[in-house]
Amino acid sequence: MGNETQKISQKNVRMRILGAGLLIFCLFFGMQMKSGYCFGVEVFRSLGLSPWSGNGQGLFYPGILGILGAIGSMVLFSFGTKNRMRSFRYFMEGALGLMVLCWGLALIGVV
Repeated sequence: MGNETQKISQKNVRMRILGAGLLIFCLFFGMQMKSGYCFGVEVFRSLGLSPWSGNGQGLFYPGILGILGAIGSMVLFSFGTKNRMRSFRYFMEGALGLMVLCWGLALIGVV
């Protein structure tokens, strides 16, 4: 019985790490740096696709995919714990903290 509990615990830790890593990846995928560089734009261009729905304007596809991926990472993170609502709250607090940090770095001109 103890071995099964340990396997479930390891699986939950992996899901939480995957969720947190996916969130960080999605933030950088859909975020444009102060220098104008956006990883998502580079991926779209390397695939031969336009990152915008119009000609340089309209919907920004990397941003939309980044937001959807971030929501998916939050769901994935919350499924990795027993008390899902508490974990979801902690994850949201961490995500908001990361967003505030990125915003602060953007204000002072780091990113």
